[in-house]
Amino acid sequence: MAAETNTTDIEKGTTPEAETQPQGVQFVPADDGVKEGKVDLGYTKPQAAFVGLGKEELLKFAEDPYWVRIRWILFFLFWIVWVALLAGSVLIITLAPGCESPDSTSEFISTITTNMPFASE
Repeated sequence: MAAETNTTDIEKGTTPEAETQPQGVQFVPADDGVKEGKVDLGYTKPQAAFVGLGKEELLKFAEDPYWVRIRWILFFLFWIVWVALLAGSVLIITLAPGCESPDSTSEFISTITTNMPFASE
């Protein structure tokens, strides 16, 4: 059932609809000689909560032998893969078959015009 409102509530602006709607737009004057003003809608961007470990929590794991070993393994694995990719690219370039040399162009150079055979249908 809808909430009952009387004329005194409407005059005061305390209707249920008025309580749920924003109070309006606030115009903020321009700062420092800027010709454009700002409009404040009363909306504030929610602050993101910090997710993750802090410095003190991370330092607990910095000297842990398990994580030290994992970091060294990943470090060497990165460089092994990097060198393997570099060597693979060099092998592809050196072992790729070369391009065939073009046919003799002497007949094209010796005349101004030439007859090119076209495929007929």
